[in-house]
Amino acid sequence: MLNRSKVVVVASALMCGLAGCEQHPASRAQRAPEYMHGALSGDIMEQAALADCYATGANCMAIRKDLALSCAWRGVRLASHSPVLAVSDNEAYAAACKGLEGAARQRAEIAEQDLSFRVWGRLAPGDGALPSRPLLYPSAETVRLRLNVELVRAKDRRQLPAFGAPRPLGNDALAWASCADKLCLEATGPHYGGGLAGFKVILSSTAGPARKALAARLAGAGLDAPGLALHLTRIDGRSQTGPVCWSVTQSADATAIEALPTPCPAR
Repeated sequence: MLNRSKVVVVASALMCGLAGCEQHPASRAQRAPEYMHGALSGDIMEQAALADCYATGANCMAIRKDLALSCAWRGVRLASHSPVLAVSDNEAYAAACKGLEGAARQRAEIAEQDLSFRVWGRLAPGDGALPSRPLLYPSAETVRLRLNVELVRAKDRRQLPAFGAPRPLGNDALAWASCADKLCLEATGPHYGGGLAGFKVILSSTAGPARKALAARLAGAGLDAPGLALHLTRIDGRSQTGPVCWSVTQSADATAIEALPTPCPAR
């Protein structure tokens, strides 16, 4: 039987090359078992795999079932500030920690704080502090990749590069940006956890209806909703479609289409 942690190391290396991974000193993994080195070095795929191993204790060499550590590693992943975190990661954390009481709950919270500080150099919010505000389900990275696919379909040669480090915002949130030749994707998410507080497509490379049509096509693709592109071209201002509040603004120089969770914010 293959050692699952070794398989995950290979997959993680490939994903880091595609989406970028935060780098951390190898010294943080010193004196730790080999199967923890990737997770302690900041590889969030390894962190998820380790949490799965602790949840079941199956098919993971040298790892015994420990629900408190499964919960803790899910929380460490949420504290990563990574653009690949989605609402599904918040749900996985809640499921891993569900039912822990007494000593097990205390162990999980202490381990999450200790491991978060070792890995990221900062404490996690602790005590299951998942985002309480409405969020759009995908990650910032998923939206970026969907826009790039749509650009190919539109026979547009631009591709949005990988996000750099997030910019902290004053309201306990993070902001990412990716731009390529007068096309920008801006996204915001929670300081702890996954999902999006919103994203915006800003296009200034073409003029008039063609510019708005492409911006609408890209914005719809960001939520895997290509059928909404035509609807978005007909909007000036705000419109609600299900759980999404769309905001379309135009100037002489640019078209910006923003997706936010409902309800639409007050003007």
